[in-house]
Amino acid sequence: MVFDAGLGSKPFYDSARRELGIIFRDFSLDRLDPAHPVFWSYYDLAKENPSGLPILEGITVRCRTVALVSRAGVVTGRRSEDSVRLGVNVASYVIAWRGWVKPERIPAVEIQESKKAYFDRLRIGQVIVGGDWKPRPFALPMLLQTFSRKTSVPVQSAIREVRLTDPGLFDLPFLYLSGHEGFRLTKAELYALSKYLESGGFLFAEACCGRREFDQAFRIELQRVLPDSLLTPVSPDDSLFTEPNRVKRMTVTPLLSGQLGRSVIEPRLEGVKLHGHYAVVYSPYGMAGCWEMSQNPYALGYNDNEAIRLGQNILMYAVTY
Repeated sequence: MVFDAGLGSKPFYDSARRELGIIFRDFSLDRLDPAHPVFWSYYDLAKENPSGLPILEGITVRCRTVALVSRAGVVTGRRSEDSVRLGVNVASYVIAWRGWVKPERIPAVEIQESKKAYFDRLRIGQVIVGGDWKPRPFALPMLLQTFSRKTSVPVQSAIREVRLTDPGLFDLPFLYLSGHEGFRLTKAELYALSKYLESGGFLFAEACCGRREFDQAFRIELQRVLPDSLLTPVSPDDSLFTEPNRVKRMTVTPLLSGQLGRSVIEPRLEGVKLHGHYAVVYSPYGMAGCWEMSQNPYALGYNDNEAIRLGQNILMYAVTY
């Protein structure tokens, strides 16, 4: 859905926001950042019009923007050629998703919360930070189910959403941090995460869809959390790539393939070791879309079941250490 406020009509804009708030109660209407595919899916608008991109807001569900709102009126409020290019980009974005995500691609997966006993040390906290911190809400539950079937280790499928300043943070031995956008931690959050990691906690983070804004922010913030440590590449021989699955080659999305010049690569993880073990593991390429079995066609990420197998390895590492 596209809501275009003709001539910048404020009543139309306000009503569009109100109605979208009713339709998508669990999602926020946010301004699209310049890296959003709507601005480059066919025409690179930032390159062609350096004077500035149009201001668009959107509702994004599972990495897919399902509604757009323009307060300025893209049809009547901009130069005609700019409007046409933006319209082509929107059409290209929609067509790519329609052609990529098909029902037969997504097997039926029932997410259940079992009443069995669980291993406490595998409870996972999804970290709440600024921006879009939960772009793939079903990714972790689905990965946990595949891990349980693969290893026979009982896991808790209910994920706790947690802020870094939550007193219960240290009850969660595994934290997961993801997102599309940049973010910045407060001093209290920096201190809490530093203490958590130094005390034996484990953090897995990924740049959802391989988004550059999240990648840059994560590297900066992690340096503030652990100023004496650096993210370094994980060796191909590390257990993260061998237990319980041997993962040596992974297919990537067309967009990432175009950047790298090849469609199959060695998996890439980076990490920080504390006290002899990885306290932080990070993937700059998107994995969660594969866990949900509906990867974003515009993602810089992996594109096959090997991402599920690699996710299982990361979980196993957290259990082992």
